[in-house]
Amino acid sequence: MQTQLRLLHTWQAELDRLLPDIRATRRHGFAVLVAGLLWAGTVSLPRIAESLVPLGAKVPSIERRLRRWLANPAVEPEALWRPLLPPLLARWAGPHPRLVLDPTDLPGGHRLLVLGLVVRERVLPVAWRWLPNQHKWEQRLGEIVTALAPAITAALPPGVVPTVIADAGLSGPRLLGACVAAGWHYVLRLPLNHNSRHQVRLRDGREGRLWALVTGPGQHWHGAVDIFKGAGWIPVHLTIHWDVRHKRPWILIADTPGGRAAVATYRRRSHTEATFQDTKSRIWHLPVSKLTVPARLARLVVAVVQAMWWAATLALTAIRRGTYRHYDRGDRHDLGLCRLGRLLFACRALTPHLPTSPFRLSSATQTVRE
Repeated sequence: MQTQLRLLHTWQAELDRLLPDIRATRRHGFAVLVAGLLWAGTVSLPRIAESLVPLGAKVPSIERRLRRWLANPAVEPEALWRPLLPPLLARWAGPHPRLVLDPTDLPGGHRLLVLGLVVRERVLPVAWRWLPNQHKWEQRLGEIVTALAPAITAALPPGVVPTVIADAGLSGPRLLGACVAAGWHYVLRLPLNHNSRHQVRLRDGREGRLWALVTGPGQHWHGAVDIFKGAGWIPVHLTIHWDVRHKRPWILIADTPGGRAAVATYRRRSHTEATFQDTKSRIWHLPVSKLTVPARLARLVVAVVQAMWWAATLALTAIRRGTYRHYDRGDRHDLGLCRLGRLLFACRALTPHLPTSPFRLSSATQTVRE
């Protein structure tokens, strides 16, 4: 109990330092919800309130307080998140950050387009945009990324340039143009089959269908070409990778020489699935919230994102120091970053030692192996 009280007071003080322009009651409500998410391991407000009972209040009172925070129109998720992102990226982005762009569906017919940092086998959200869950979005993807890019670039350490990774359903000339305008690198997969109309121009001037370059399983080819004729021929580095175990090839375009490097970078995209499973089924169970009002769901999501970063920070620190073996197997990692970090957070409540802050910088900070 005393450790929980000390932790909450320390956590509130840290948010006071990082969010001085946010009203104290809103900061402290955010602090309580984030800590409760990590202790309870669910978005269910009754269970979060039960996990906070040792703090001295009654369960109904805590639950009402959390519901008022989620319903408060003065709580702006972006205003909470924007100042927290730079210290997180300063600690974990490394010199060559990879950002995966991928959408996920949420309760109430909502869709979240997430741009997240690849850290080991997870993709931790750095920016996101709410979209209607429909086939055609009102705002074009390139416009969305263009709007998100300035805040991310400003939050990254000076001189650090990210690489954007996107799947075939999102890639196209508009997304490529948004990456170029932001000064970012990119590795994008193109949707391609025998009906594809993508045109390609080789360096010798020959033009033809991109599909004509794909020969069959086992093919590996890369080179500089021009693509997107309708957009005025954009120069890219093309990689064709068709694993014999896969039914379809990977057709990747990048702004830097491709080949194995482009394939290895694109493989990071698969980590988004495990991350979304953490939020939906393994840990926090977002559908359990039953929130359908977009504004309330947005406030819950920013708290879950902060809880994810804190859990990942604890897990990464334990892995770096070797102390994770007290909670996971030593020969392999059965627990993902978020599950391991949440376990560490909960166990620290039984000891006098507070969990490591997600914002604490030190000389021990180093690039994390992805």
